[in-house]
Amino acid sequence: MAALIELEVDMRVAGTVDTGEAAVALGVELRPDVVVLDIQMPGRLDGLDAARELRERAPECGLLMLTSTGNPESLRKALAIGARGFMVKDAPPERLAEAIRRVGRRRDRR
Repeated sequence: MAALIELEVDMRVAGTVDTGEAAVALGVELRPDVVVLDIQMPGRLDGLDAARELRERAPECGLLMLTSTGNPESLRKALAIGARGFMVKDAPPERLAEAIRRVGRRRDRR
């Protein structure tokens, strides 16, 4: 996914991680415009827990949640946490890029 994002002229990947804990640590450190989180991340914090912690510790970061299924309960939880976008992982790369742009634009309007 990072390689696909890097192909976009208006985006750059600030970092990649493997766990929810690492996502929170890097998000708090770098404060990117958009953090893309997989709902099913390994580690003590899954993607929803990491999103919740990022919302508290780095509220200016826009959150885009990825999932392998369009589970309505996961969507509801992600939106309640404050995620600004929700995508299935197997969406075409251009849709993912547009979702990242939309989440970033919503951040700019705050």
